Parts: sequence; structure tokens; C-alpha cells
Amino acid sequence: MQPTRQHRSVTVWFYIGTLLALYGVLLTAAGVYQWLHPPATVLAQKHATFWAGVLLLVIGGTYTILYWPRPDNRSMHDGSRVE
Repeated sequence: MQPTRQHRSVTVWFYIGTLLALYGVLLTAAGVYQWLHPPATVLAQKHATFWAGVLLLVIGGTYTILYWPRPDNRSMHDGSRVE
């Protein structure tokens, strides 16, 4: 007997993508602040915090878009339908 309600599942990669994007926003904001007010460190000219934030934004945004929950419950990768 089939249940009448359909349960929609969200993949863990969607949550990982949103967390990476959130960390990317935080690091990018901190990197912009450090760019305007450089700390007294040797490698401050490299702006590592800013570039790490941009990288996390790109990776997190990609994962979030790729694994966004779809209303038809189809996976993008195998083409099968989850029931």
C-alpha cells in the first residue's frame, strides 16, 4: 500500500553548499575590511581572507544551484525518479 503523502528529501550537498556560501560571505566581508585596514602582518598584501571568501562563495554557490531542491524530485545526475 502506497502512502498518500509524498516526502520530499533534500540532499546533504544542498546544505553543504549553503554553509560554504555563508562562510564565503563572512570571509569576503572580513577580507574587504582587512583590505581597507591592513593588519601588521608580512603577507597582508596577498589578501588571503578576501580570496578565500570569494573561493568559498563560488564553490558554495555552485553546490547550492546544482543541488537546489526540485519540485519533481528528479535527480540531475541519474535521471531516475525518486518515489
